[in-house]
Amino acid sequence: MSQTLDDYRAAIGEHFPDVRISTLDYLSEGWESVACLVNERLVFLFPKREMAEHYLHTEIRLLPELAPHLPLPIPQLSL
Repeated sequence: MSQTLDDYRAAIGEHFPDVRISTLDYLSEGWESVACLVNERLVFLFPKREMAEHYLHTEIRLLPELAPHLPLPIPQLSL
């Protein structure tokens, strides 16, 4: 993990100021991104490379359309 939890906390605070972070835990990582759990209920993905950022933006655009068909609630967060 090249970035620290403090880096991820700062990024969430900068882009999602309404999200109050009580807890922030590292979940896992794959080839494209790192997953962190915020407040034991929200998962944030952080891209490791520029192309992964493009994929995450696509996912953010598509999730609201998919939400009615998914078994878990999807937060309505915008970039």
